[in-house]
Amino acid sequence: MGRTNTLITEVFQGQHGIPFVPTDLSVPGLSNALHALKDFNPNPEIFPAVDGWKKAPVNIRVPLGFKAHADNPLEANYEVKGLRHRSIVDAVKRILTTDPNAAAFHLYPHKQFHTHPLTGKTERVYGEMYTADAFIEAHEQLQASPKEPGCDLERVVVALQFWSDATVLANFGTAKLWPIYMGIGNQSKYQRNSPLEEATHDVGYIPSIPDDIHDFMNRQRGRPVGSATMTHCRRELFHGTWRVLLDDDFVQAHNHGFVVCFPDGVRRRVYLRVLTYSADYPEKVLIATIRDKGLCPCPRCFVKKKDIGNIGLPEDLRVRNEHLRKAGALYRSRISQSRTAIYSQGKGLTSKAVDDLLKEFSEVPTTNAFLERLGPQGLNVFKMLVVDLLHEFEIGEWKTLLAHLLRILTSISETKVSVLDDRWVSQTYASQHYLEQFPPDFDRFHHLPEILYATSSQMSPR
Repeated sequence: MGRTNTLITEVFQGQHGIPFVPTDLSVPGLSNALHALKDFNPNPEIFPAVDGWKKAPVNIRVPLGFKAHADNPLEANYEVKGLRHRSIVDAVKRILTTDPNAAAFHLYPHKQFHTHPLTGKTERVYGEMYTADAFIEAHEQLQASPKEPGCDLERVVVALQFWSDATVLANFGTAKLWPIYMGIGNQSKYQRNSPLEEATHDVGYIPSIPDDIHDFMNRQRGRPVGSATMTHCRRELFHGTWRVLLDDDFVQAHNHGFVVCFPDGVRRRVYLRVLTYSADYPEKVLIATIRDKGLCPCPRCFVKKKDIGNIGLPEDLRVRNEHLRKAGALYRSRISQSRTAIYSQGKGLTSKAVDDLLKEFSEVPTTNAFLERLGPQGLNVFKMLVVDLLHEFEIGEWKTLLAHLLRILTSISETKVSVLDDRWVSQTYASQHYLEQFPPDFDRFHHLPEILYATSSQMSPR
């Protein structure tokens, strides 16, 4: 009876302001509705297989720290489940053949120049991936290399750009998400960064190490896992994930390419090149396999932590240019020896034997997946780590500078801060579609992201 009353009041009488139309209950219409309900899935798959998503485990080697003995295992294999990923090669093929924007992709990198109309001075313009030296160099190296046997197709580089950022999903709780995104550097950044274009493609979600690792370690070594071991396991998990993503198909596409028919109807052989990876500092050290804020904290060079204060001086510039990190024979030997000490000799992760090899260079005993899979082909993992403007400037140094300026203003007079608020509110700034006003209470940072974006974008060179 209750459902009948609901049908009468909410449907036939139009209680919610939606008029009842008798023709909606015609036999064909009702039949179609019932057919649609039969196919309705109330719990759709977040990672549908039809879109290429796969599920895979990541196996990591956990050092037990026992001294070498016939009865003592030196390591244990721990399986982390829940990696969701899809083939990067398949994703690129899908983008090149189905994305309507692919017709505007720049297949030939070039340098861009601007001549000032008044002074006549010509200077180079930087701003797009396809005008960067890294892309030009990759293109020239490809054209100078031998062609594939029996293939006379035009050869082009597809520049891959990656981003990742571990994200906490709730203010209270431990729910996390760690996505890996991919962009195509051949596409203009103005198009690629527009949410409407859907030009940022998720290719993987790194799982978290489950809490049962503590029980696992208790069973293996009789005591809970320590902080150094957990940090090591996270590194192993991160690079284990990238070994799955940089699979044999990817290496094949990197070395030998694959043929695609482009929107202009021309068949070309495409070669994948990883040119940039953008991440905040904690993830940069993961990618570069170095210690977080170690003696040499920079993921690109060997500048000492004690010398960071020299930034901007000629000596600092010299160190940055001359003492770059390289994955040469000495680097590979140090990593190999340290892993032998840990996994074959039972040395601890923070033991003197390991520190003597790695501490001076702020390195860690983890085999880098990028260097392992693509290093022989010339990838420089340290060079691909580009500046992250969001974390390193906008909510980094610029936020600190802004807070410091507000402290200075407050020390002069608290009424001055109110005057500043009034001035900000009276200002407008250009957003994507219209002029906006700065919010009131500017000094309280209630709307900090939009303030930082607006102020930094106004200060940034065009």
